[in-house]
Amino acid sequence: MARVAVAIVAWNSTDFLPDLFQSLEAQTFRDFQVILVDNGSTDRVALLVQAQKMPIVMVRNARNLGQGHALNQAIRFARQGWGSESLEDRFVAVLQPGMVLTPTCLAELVAEAERKPLSGMVGGKVYRLYGERRLQEEDLSESTRSDRLESTGLAAKRSRAFFIRGAGELDRGQYDGLCDVFGFSDGAVAYRASALQEASVGDEYFDKDFFAERLDIDMAWRLQWLGFSARFAPAAISFRHAGVYREERRGWRGFLAHRRDISPKRRFYEARNAFFLLFKNESIWNAALAAPWMFFSALVWGFYFLAFEPRLFLASIASVFRLQRFWFKRRALFSHRKASHADMRRWFS
Repeated sequence: MARVAVAIVAWNSTDFLPDLFQSLEAQTFRDFQVILVDNGSTDRVALLVQAQKMPIVMVRNARNLGQGHALNQAIRFARQGWGSESLEDRFVAVLQPGMVLTPTCLAELVAEAERKPLSGMVGGKVYRLYGERRLQEEDLSESTRSDRLESTGLAAKRSRAFFIRGAGELDRGQYDGLCDVFGFSDGAVAYRASALQEASVGDEYFDKDFFAERLDIDMAWRLQWLGFSARFAPAAISFRHAGVYREERRGWRGFLAHRRDISPKRRFYEARNAFFLLFKNESIWNAALAAPWMFFSALVWGFYFLAFEPRLFLASIASVFRLQRFWFKRRALFSHRKASHADMRRWFS
């Protein structure tokens, strides 16, 4: 019988958590436990948790230790509760605070995971929610429900640039089929506990040295090397708060506007972790075959950082002194990989 630990990492997220909690209470799949790790919030998250009818385990950190560290805390807590039980039918569902699940979301994730026992993770179709204020779950279909997609999984190019399938597209049924994808970014994702255990290094599951950004891509890449698939289950539907609706911004102007919208700290983690991600997970052979595309991408990004964000460029370069940690983790991964180089190349096209 499958059991699920719902892992939520919060940092000043009380504006969105009530909607998430309400959608969890409405789930048709009932054998789950909610574990919320608060990363040093200064809002009233503790009072909010205490006010819930649904039992919630809360772990509080005095400061922000990063998303990876917090997720590892939740996973270790879940493992303690499961004891000596088999991990094959135990799952960790990672949810972002801004998510709202449909009532059958967890049930659909678990059903697909049970149907595909070699899957390491299962994710669903994520739509965008628009609006400045929170709305109750029963209002979604009339007021806040959007048919604009937020995510249907991860895909990648030969340059090793990752992108979210379907992001910003109107859903016309183009992503209605069950299929394998590279992995998932954000959204509602159920990880098989046995896969997380095989991908772990010591007591670390998600890489805490990333702190934030690209943790999910790192996990997806590792699980692919270890022979696990990532299944896209379109019937597992959720929504994610996207603020006030505005037209999609395309091209370089849209890209620059997006960069201005995110904080300098997040931009730093994105740039730094993109390098760490390649260093840790890409094989020398596959990198050599993709060298022209990777070199051109690095050239374009290098020019951009030097021209528009020189401080960020220098800060990212200084991060090379942390490569020893990632070298150790790289060796641990490649020492027991199961996928071939050709298996991995099929994801980069």
